[in-house]
Amino acid sequence: MSLLNYTNHKKRFKYGFPIRPLSTIELILPFNHRSKNMLNKKLRVGFYSRQDGLDVIWLVNKFGIYQESIDHAFLMKYFRIISESDIYDYHGAYQPVIKHIDKATDEWL
Repeated sequence: MSLLNYTNHKKRFKYGFPIRPLSTIELILPFNHRSKNMLNKKLRVGFYSRQDGLDVIWLVNKFGIYQESIDHAFLMKYFRIISESDIYDYHGAYQPVIKHIDKATDEWL
């Protein structure tokens, strides 16, 4: 699906369009006692599921594994967007599998 299909849904998202897949984010505010060990760790936004829709953001950890899901309000409250990707394919139909972080450079492969 193209970005044009989502322009009619702009009112659904309080913060504009949904955050693009493969964007890098980090937790800046712990939301429970278990999340303290995730502070300042980089995560990636995974591809959106067609079943869940664009309201559910899937987070990918440093190993390239889908870790948990959040919504956009939760993202804006507890996370900081480090870099936004340039991918418009929200569902990842024509994209390669998300890679892990290189330990030497701390960059996404």
